[in-house]
Amino acid sequence: MNAPLLVHFARHWWVLLVYGLIGLGFGVACFVAPGASVVALVWSFGLMALFEGALSAVALLSGPSALGKGWLALYALASLTFGALALLRPLAIADALIFLLAAWLVIGGALRIVWAIALRKAIDNEWFLALSGLLILGLGVLMLLYPRAGLVTVVWWIGLGALIFGLLQVVVALRVRKLSRRLM
Repeated sequence: MNAPLLVHFARHWWVLLVYGLIGLGFGVACFVAPGASVVALVWSFGLMALFEGALSAVALLSGPSALGKGWLALYALASLTFGALALLRPLAIADALIFLLAAWLVIGGALRIVWAIALRKAIDNEWFLALSGLLILGLGVLMLLYPRAGLVTVVWWIGLGALIFGLLQVVVALRVRKLSRRLM
């Protein structure tokens, strides 16, 4: 690693620590208050969509577009609409996303089972693909039957990822801090 980059990291090790603590905090929040975490996630997506929609609208009004004005207008409208709905009705948006995820899982699981049946002619005892299809299909059906439980489960997975991310960031921050003491 080059020296200027190393010195930069050494001086700003605390930024990694802050990211890690935020990740740990969000991860804990996902387990302690999954409903609020869902709302926070949907609002984050909504704010990003509003920002994208506003930028697209500005680009639409400011001159020619590489994609064409129609596509840019459609994207701006879709982004602004999704963003507004996400901010005004976060749980409805979250439910819709869970239903889309569940439908995708059901279709994917069914296709894997069909593929496994087709593959069994070429591969003896091919049941791994069928088993994975059954698992995905079952998960999709459960999410369709119990969407709120599916939503909480997704938030818990995101929370677990945030906890792992936060922990890794804290470890790196402390290691870089130790390095910074040797460099300075």
